[in-house]
Amino acid sequence: MKRSNNYKKVNNKLICHAYYEHIDVINENGEIIDRYEGCFRKVIGYGNLIWYEKNNIIISDSNGRRNIKLNTNMLYDMTTDGRYIYILSDSKIIKYNTGGEYIKEWDLDSKLYFGKIIVDHDEIYVLKYSTNVINVYSNNGTFIRKIINDCLIVQFDVHESYVYVINLSVIKVFTKEGKLIYDKKHDIGGIFYNLLVIDDTMYVDADKIMIYKIKFY
Repeated sequence: MKRSNNYKKVNNKLICHAYYEHIDVINENGEIIDRYEGCFRKVIGYGNLIWYEKNNIIISDSNGRRNIKLNTNMLYDMTTDGRYIYILSDSKIIKYNTGGEYIKEWDLDSKLYFGKIIVDHDEIYVLKYSTNVINVYSNNGTFIRKIINDCLIVQFDVHESYVYVINLSVIKVFTKEGKLIYDKKHDIGGIFYNLLVIDDTMYVDADKIMIYKIKFY
C-alpha cells in the first residue's frame, strides 16, 4: 500500500507532500505554515516549484508555468539547483534547464531500479538503493568519485560540506570527498523513507519523523 504522505526538502524547507492532493510546508514543531493545492508527485524546488504529473515535468516560478514532456516513464527521483533539472531514470540521468529545454543525458554504470539523486554545487550525487556506494558526477556527466560506506546506505542527503547517511542502526557523516568524520548509533526502527538536512537540523522520515540537532562540528 502506497503511503499517502511523503516528506521532502523544497526550497530548503520541510514539506509534507500528500499524493495528488496538496503540499504542506512544515516547521520544526510539525505545524503547517503554508499549503499549496494541486495534483503533485515527485516534488522538488530551488526558488521555484517543480513536480511530476502524468509523464510530464511541470515547472512553476515567477516566469509562469512550463511543461516538459518526458520520453520515459521510468522516473525514480529528480533534483534541481534552480538552473537545471536532473532526472534519475532507469539506467541514466537526463538533464534539462528550468526553461524546459533538453540539455543532455548520460548512462549510469548499471541498471537502476530505485534510487535517490541530489545536486549540490555542480556535483550530482546518486545512490542506488540496496548498495553501499554513492556515485558522484559532474553536472555534465563525468564520473568524479565514490563515497563508500562499510554497509548498505538506506538514505542520504548532502548539506554544505557534508554527506549524511543512515542505515538500519547508524547515522554517519562523511566529507564530500568520502572521509568518515562522525557516526552515531540509533534505534529508530521501521522503514526509512527519506533523510533530509535543513540548516542545523536533520529529519529522518521513518514510521514517524525523527528530528536531530546537528552538533558534531
